[in-house]
Amino acid sequence: MAVGESMVLRIVFTRDDLSRVRVAEHPHPLWELVLGINTLQSRTAPDRFQPWRASADAGRIAALAPPGTSFPDFLTPPLDDADIEAHFDAMLRLPKDSVRKDLELTYGSTVPDWAWDAHDTGRLDGLVAGLRDFHDSALAARWPEVRRAVEADRAMRAKQALSTGVDGLLSGLHPSIRWRYPVLEADYLCEHTIHLRGRGLTLVPASFCWGAPVTMVDPEQPPVLVYPCADLVQADTLGRLLGPERARVLTELRVASSATQLAIRLGVPRSTIRAHLAVLHDAGLLTTRRAGPHIRHTLTRLGHSLLGS
Repeated sequence: MAVGESMVLRIVFTRDDLSRVRVAEHPHPLWELVLGINTLQSRTAPDRFQPWRASADAGRIAALAPPGTSFPDFLTPPLDDADIEAHFDAMLRLPKDSVRKDLELTYGSTVPDWAWDAHDTGRLDGLVAGLRDFHDSALAARWPEVRRAVEADRAMRAKQALSTGVDGLLSGLHPSIRWRYPVLEADYLCEHTIHLRGRGLTLVPASFCWGAPVTMVDPEQPPVLVYPCADLVQADTLGRLLGPERARVLTELRVASSATQLAIRLGVPRSTIRAHLAVLHDAGLLTTRRAGPHIRHTLTRLGHSLLGS
């Protein structure tokens, strides 16, 4: 897989491929994990990642996905399963020739130090152990937030597809992605072309994807396009306007909530949430009403407009 923000990725469709576009049903555990390793090391990652980056440590597996580089396809198996252990099992079952092919396709003759053992033996046990440790220490606690972002994006894509068809869906994925039949084009790390040839395309919204989409190095792999979740792209933009934490509060208020509920969902002290709510209320972005013993906060029309909803 490759991550990047320059040059061009081209995905070439046939008419048959238009009816075989789908959005993944759940977060892809290893795409999120590997992109998380990448994000942890990036100096240009959005502000919303800063609290997480301050507490997370990739340790020895940081070398798998440094910023601005490609990483081998075996790190993100093309598996439609929400269980991360199923993905680890898929990695461990890969034949030696497949592991070696992925490494050589990604790095050519200059295999990095971390991959020497995998290239020689075809075994990924050590890598899987490191990935599992990183997931448990840095990603597991954040997973409910990842899942909410992906589910929100998937719901939005369903509305797009129903109201504007596949053309509207592909046109609205992300500012870095451009659609004009028969080519879906995106900013990318390198020049890379994938001909679908009737295989269709799986769209994978990802919480840890930002800046530009990602895909497989090998164009013969099952075609996927991993792209940034829409709400998080919006939150990054709002963050520059309102500050990252206040923007998250505003985004969460798409569902009417109390200060306590917001504090729990965002992992922020209730006193801080109340201060943000007061500023948003004074700006005319939310209304407040009492429902029995609870005080509920709801977006105003202006608040919805600011969120683009």
